[in-house]
Amino acid sequence: MNRELIKSIALTVLVVLSLCLTWSIWTYQGNYSAADTEKTLEVVPIDPENDFSLEDVVKPNQLIHFSKSDEGDVSGTISKEYVEPVFSRIIKAKWTADSIGNNNPLKAVSDSYELLFPAPVTINTLQALFNLKTNDAPLPQNKLIDRFVVYRYMPKATAIVFKDSDEDTVFYATTTELDMENIEDEIGKGHFKRYFAVKLRNKRVYLPEEPVRFQRLVYPYKLINLEAFKPILFANPDKTDYYSDKLTFSDGISQLKQEGNVLKFFNPATNGEAAIRDPIIRSFQKVSSHKGWTDSFIYDQFTSKPAEGEENVEFRLVRNDLPVYSRTDPYESVIAFTWENGSLYKLNRTLINVGSNPYSNEKSDPLPSGRSVLDMLEQAHLPLQNLDDLQLGYVMDVDEDQRLVTYTPDWFIKKGDDWESLTSYLNRQKATVSPSEEGTR
Repeated sequence: MNRELIKSIALTVLVVLSLCLTWSIWTYQGNYSAADTEKTLEVVPIDPENDFSLEDVVKPNQLIHFSKSDEGDVSGTISKEYVEPVFSRIIKAKWTADSIGNNNPLKAVSDSYELLFPAPVTINTLQALFNLKTNDAPLPQNKLIDRFVVYRYMPKATAIVFKDSDEDTVFYATTTELDMENIEDEIGKGHFKRYFAVKLRNKRVYLPEEPVRFQRLVYPYKLINLEAFKPILFANPDKTDYYSDKLTFSDGISQLKQEGNVLKFFNPATNGEAAIRDPIIRSFQKVSSHKGWTDSFIYDQFTSKPAEGEENVEFRLVRNDLPVYSRTDPYESVIAFTWENGSLYKLNRTLINVGSNPYSNEKSDPLPSGRSVLDMLEQAHLPLQNLDDLQLGYVMDVDEDQRLVTYTPDWFIKKGDDWESLTSYLNRQKATVSPSEEGTR
């Protein structure tokens, strides 16, 4: 066999092999089923047992009774045992707002009841809570509702008056479906304590006439695993990286991290949404979407900065009918949202999940009456006009070694957006006064 014949055979083999490879490429059909979609982490409910409705979280926290026969008789309660049933009856009735522009409500012919929200709510949130229709004009969307009053204006007809924090009437509505006598029978006036009204900077509050007593509570707790929030807060959670301590995650844009007992999420890429929903309802739905209510919470704050396109909403931990305030980190007892241009910009929330059974509970010393608190503030040279709020609450202390959280009752004052226990404030003021100055006061 000569060399030319060998070359011809080799060339033929190469041509045939090339044709086979080309045919294989043209006719190949890959199995794309395994890689059809990118695998994503499943959202696991944080606390499946706490599945709350809007009215469970956005609700009044105080009920005040005004006597028709004695105008000086003011009583009230903060107990959800009485506040919640009354609120539930009111929002189930069908209300009609006939005269939106008329700020002169119908005259009461019965005792009246005022229910106060912890913080003003938007009109959209109000409409989501109440069975409310309007006949002649839409409700004023630029208003915030701080409280409402219900009373009979006819034997079988009831009025409800919605007010802002300045106590100006925003609008009122009427119904024939709410029997005030049933409400009065249900709550029983004997359970109410005597209260009196005080005007602060931009709000009227009601304080108890007598000293009050609440239990000091101790509960075991556990921390929620930070990774449980990855599929909740990141669009592509499987593409996030973590630092060596596994307490910080990032997808290159947003960042999720744990600082102590607090989750902090930051998303600088807020381009906005086509349709911006109500921030209070949106925040509630965000937590509810993953059943993130690790305890009893109540809507506690809303602020808006239209120039920056920013809206802030807070839900605060509630224990034994009292709001809870952390001594070390304000976010240990809240779930706080910041929305910017319609997108989630920041989320700061507690990772503490408190057990249902207390480790211990004991009676604490009585807290001073509202009158005594006013005397303390006067002695501390703190004018009421400088306060934005004043109420009872719990100081929260966390023992990380024993995994216990302690709730101690106290009075709280609010200046701006900051809350502080009255005991802490007075001790701090006392520490700044020298002995020589104390003697001259």
